[in-house]
Amino acid sequence: MSILDILSIFDWVTPAAAAVGDITNGPAHTLLIPQRCGRSGRDIERTLRQAGIKTWGAMIVSGRIMLTVPSNQVDQAHRELDRLGVRWEQ
Repeated sequence: MSILDILSIFDWVTPAAAAVGDITNGPAHTLLIPQRCGRSGRDIERTLRQAGIKTWGAMIVSGRIMLTVPSNQVDQAHRELDRLGVRWEQ
């Protein structure tokens, strides 16, 4: 377990902010991307936003980047991740 993993145990702000985002943005879907996908979560989030996809709640949990998008933009997000060559999980 890395020091970052240990410190993330005490992070309650990120999950709380993600929950608020879920409430205010309506129906949503959380993308699961392996942390070792070759890109940072911040880079993925920036790329999706540049493609017009709204994102919130980005965090790393159990070796996965979790990133939430509106339900009506899931297919678009998957296509953008495929275009980038980023693996994602169902």
